[in-house]
Amino acid sequence: MSVVIDARGLSCPQPIVRAKKAVDEGISEFEILVSDDASKENLKKFADNSGYAVESIVVDSGAYRIKMKKTSFIETKTDSAKEEFSKKKALLIASDRIGRGSDELGSKLLLAFIYTLTELEKKPGVIILMQSGVRLATEEPQAIENLKKLTDSGTDIILCGTCLDYFGLKEKVAVGRVSNMYEIAEILLTADIVSLP
Repeated sequence: MSVVIDARGLSCPQPIVRAKKAVDEGISEFEILVSDDASKENLKKFADNSGYAVESIVVDSGAYRIKMKKTSFIETKTDSAKEEFSKKKALLIASDRIGRGSDELGSKLLLAFIYTLTELEKKPGVIILMQSGVRLATEEPQAIENLKKLTDSGTDIILCGTCLDYFGLKEKVAVGRVSNMYEIAEILLTADIVSLP
């Protein structure tokens, strides 16, 4: 194998961007070096969605050496699937409260908003939690309960992995799935977006 991509020390989404360039160039087999668990997990998901298999993961000098190889079939999102997704609402929550002024009031408003979503007939297709918004799926019991109800009704809850790492909350995820900036950007560019500050 001659193609080795050095993405050590790069933050999300740079390792995926570099892997995608290799995929777009038609490189059928390559290795990528990354420094952290989050990048390793993100690349595994990326491989699954790009028609590649992770053949091996080796720890080498404090980094992960991930070998990726093109498979005979591709499980990527089709244009019709992207079109279908674009009809859904994506809700971006980038804080653990709504607005500025009283933090206590902002927190109460956001919890009431999430509860109200569970009672509406039409639910968002996806809720993306970023920045301190990840606290809603890790530390806030009322929000966790209502986010679980939304998940049960078909809403995809996505948490920013970099944000969870920053706040030290990755081990406390109670609802939703951890993702990366690459997938989040893709979703935000295809869905009808509603954003809460």
